[in-house]
Amino acid sequence: MKKFSLDKAIEKVEIDGEVFEIDLSDNKRKEYQLEGYKLQKKAQEFEKLSDDLTEEQQQKALDDIKEVTKNVTDKVLGEGAFDKLYPKTNYSIVVIADVLFQVIDYVREKEKERFEQKKAKYIKKKKR
Repeated sequence: MKKFSLDKAIEKVEIDGEVFEIDLSDNKRKEYQLEGYKLQKKAQEFEKLSDDLTEEQQQKALDDIKEVTKNVTDKVLGEGAFDKLYPKTNYSIVVIADVLFQVIDYVREKEKERFEQKKAKYIKKKKR
C-alpha cells in the first residue's frame, strides 16, 4: 500500500528571538486578509488626522490604531504576540505594524514559492 503524508498549513517565523506559528488554513488566510485591510485603512485614517484635533480626539485615534494593531498581531502571530512584541519595539505602533506587514509579505512569498514548486513538479510529471 502506498502511504501519503500531509503537511500542516503552518509557517513558523522568528521575531526578535520569539518563535511564532502562523496558521495558514484557508479560513485563517481570509481573516488575515481582512485584518490587514483594516490595519491599512486605520493607518491611512491616522495619517490624515488634522492638527486641530483636541488632545482627547488625538488620544482616541491613537488608542484605536493601537487596538486594531493588537488585534491583527494576535490574530496572525497568536494570542499574546502583541504583548510580547510591543515592549520590544519601545512601544511603537509604527514599528510593530511594519514588522507585521513584513511577516505577511514573507508568508505570501513562501506560499507562492510552494505553489510554483508543486506546479512545476506536477507539470514535469505530466510531460513524461
